[in-house]
Amino acid sequence: RMTRRGLKKDQKAAAAWHLVLNRRADEMEVRLKKGLGDASFNVNSPSQLMDLLYKRMKLPVQYKQTREGFRPTVDADALDNLAKITKNPIFQLVRGIRTLRKWDATFVMAEQDEQGIVHGKFSTAKAANGRLNSFDPNMQNFPVDVRVILTPDSHEHVLVARDWSQIEWRIAMVLSGDKAGLDALYNGRDAHKDAYAQAFLKEYDDVLKAERDIAKAINYGLLYGRGAQSISEGRAGHPEDQIPLDRVNEYIPRFLSKFEGYGKFRKTIEEQVKRHHYCTTAWGRRRWWYTTQNMPEAYNFPISGTAAHMMYEALIELDRELPEGSDLRLTVHDEVVVHAPKDQKTLQQTIECMRDVMEQPWQIVTNASLYPDIVRHYYPNGWFCPSESHLGTNWKMTKGATKEDLEAEQELLKYLAVTI
Repeated sequence: RMTRRGLKKDQKAAAAWHLVLNRRADEMEVRLKKGLGDASFNVNSPSQLMDLLYKRMKLPVQYKQTREGFRPTVDADALDNLAKITKNPIFQLVRGIRTLRKWDATFVMAEQDEQGIVHGKFSTAKAANGRLNSFDPNMQNFPVDVRVILTPDSHEHVLVARDWSQIEWRIAMVLSGDKAGLDALYNGRDAHKDAYAQAFLKEYDDVLKAERDIAKAINYGLLYGRGAQSISEGRAGHPEDQIPLDRVNEYIPRFLSKFEGYGKFRKTIEEQVKRHHYCTTAWGRRRWWYTTQNMPEAYNFPISGTAAHMMYEALIELDRELPEGSDLRLTVHDEVVVHAPKDQKTLQQTIECMRDVMEQPWQIVTNASLYPDIVRHYYPNGWFCPSESHLGTNWKMTKGATKEDLEAEQELLKYLAVTI
């Protein structure tokens, strides 16, 4: 039903983005050719690009597995990998051009029906952790800025997005029954600021934003099974995310000594995979491992797999319980987007329905904890995950909003006379 309903594409906004993206890509291509001294270079030619990156620039060859074996590639994954090891301006131009062209072809020019509706498809079969994935186009990869082109069906409707707050971190603390983590979340302390304070024995209020950012990067790196070296390198193409390796190595043992429950949880996963070759979500869904080569994914599977099942339950219930006139349009990881009428009564009912469904007690998650009694101490009525709602007259306004977007949203809220 989400696929069938889709989201409407604003044709004027899409046309404007088409021009902007291509103009930026053309300007970068001129600079690239000038830098190479080769006016005939075609950045879209895999053979020319491989010659440039692997032979002339001597970057490590990236490979892709096929039925016939492994072959060199310059696809998006290859460029992401190379971005971790080079800041060469020529490479940055290549990657920038390819990204802009992909945004235009895949998202701005996405196929639409006669009514201008884009019908992103969804599947349960691709993601190893069980999350819904999307394709044709991949709505989950829709660039935040370009989301401005996707709108409600009419001026009489708005989009309501609601997403869980730090869901994977919260699930990790519940499944591990970690006292330190649960205490911080229950009492409303920032999880990563609190983690840094505990790890380095600082007063909570004395933790700086930069220190909190370091803690967040390392905490989530551990959550996703990354090692110290990988965490220190940050995200591909984002040098600002890099953390000195000695700083990472200093933080991790301090963190695990304070968050003992989470440390034990990780060891429990290791033991289960080595002994039984699988681990499970709170709902009992198994993923199998026959080697320990992919152990980093095992650390995260019970957490992300549990979050995936929570979303399944929420989507089914929302589809059944939303008030007449409102309906589900899409989901992106921990976010749900609903199409709703502007009238105050229905809109308020929609927001309340989304809140009640997404913040319901998840007893099955509590019961799956290593220490369910500790979880019940903090959540006697059942553990739940807080969530937030945002309205928008386009999808961008509901997520990743700029200051101007937020001001526009406030005007919209004032107009609708609704308090979320």
